[in-house]
Amino acid sequence: MLAWWEALGSKEQAGVIAALFGGIFGLVGGVLSPLLKSWFEERISDRRLRHERELLRQQKVIDAQSLMLDELANIFWTWRYLAMRVAYYGCYVREDEYKAAAVAYKSEIWGVLSKLRFSTSRMRRLFSETSFEQLRAFYLEVISIDDQINAAMQEVDPITRQNLFNEINSMIFDKVTAEIDQLLFGFAHDANLVSVLTKG
Repeated sequence: MLAWWEALGSKEQAGVIAALFGGIFGLVGGVLSPLLKSWFEERISDRRLRHERELLRQQKVIDAQSLMLDELANIFWTWRYLAMRVAYYGCYVREDEYKAAAVAYKSEIWGVLSKLRFSTSRMRRLFSETSFEQLRAFYLEVISIDDQINAAMQEVDPITRQNLFNEINSMIFDKVTAEIDQLLFGFAHDANLVSVLTKG
C-alpha cells in the first residue's frame, strides 16, 4: 500500500492529501453545518423567549404599579375629603352639615384606613423601600389626624371644638393636600411612570 504512495511525486502526494482533507472537511462540514445551524437557532430562540418573558413580567409589574397608584390616589382623596368635610363644617358651626359629615366620617373611616394599610403592605412588593417608608409614615400621619378629629368631635365646649376643627381644616387644606400630591408624584417617579415632559 505504501508503494503506490512512494511512486507518487511530492506534488501528487500534496494533491492527494489536499483531496483527502477536502473530502473529510466537506463530509464534516456537510454533517456539522446543519447541526451547528440548528444549535445556534435554538440558542437564539431560547434567548428571544427569555427576553420576551422578561418583557412580559416587566409589563405586568408596570401595570400593577400603575393600578396601585390609581388606587392610592382614590384612597388619599377619599380620606382627605371625608376629613376635610367634617373639619370644615365643624369649624364654621354649621350644625346640620357638621352632623351629616360626622356620621359619614364615622361610618366610612375604618374602610378607608383599612384600604390605606393594605396598600402600605402592597407598596413594599411593588415599589422601593423608600416609597414604602414614605407611605407608612403618611399612614401614621392619617391615624394621628383621625385621633385629632375624634378628639374634636368629643369636645363638649363649642368654641374649643370650633378652634380644634379650624386647626385641622387648615392643616389638611394646606399641608396635607400638598403632601398627597407630592407623595403620588414621588411614587410615580419611583416606578418610572412619570411622563418625560414632567421629569424636567
